[in-house]
Amino acid sequence: MGDIMRPIPFTELLERMFGEYHQSKSIFGIPEKQFYKKQTNQHLSVWGENCETLLDQRLAHILN
Repeated sequence: MGDIMRPIPFTELLERMFGEYHQSKSIFGIPEKQFYKKQTNQHLSVWGENCETLLDQRLAHILN
């Protein structure tokens, strides 16, 4: 692999993301219809902290 990875300033990364989204309704090639959208008001408590997650509640017992 001949490519060199260089860090991108956060503001430039945001500009790229918003630019792509406004132009093609995608971010890093992922179309908007595949974005995660929370469907319920359900919360998950992990080590005493509340968080929103796409984890199924059946898997929550692993973290508690």
